[in-house]
Amino acid sequence: MPETSSSKDRICSLTRWQVIGKLWLRDLELTAWRVLHADHTSADPSRREAFFDAWTSV
Repeated sequence: MPETSSSKDRICSLTRWQVIGKLWLRDLELTAWRVLHADHTSADPSRREAFFDAWTSV
């Protein structure tokens, strides 16, 4: 059964919402990290940089 235009739009829409949800979750996790560690100094600054690089590379 061939896909109709409305079914393709629904699939694209679902994909957009999944991407938005993943980005929102990533931002939430990054914000939580910053809040939890705002008053701490990292014993190893390279680990902190590695964390931020990993999140921003997605």
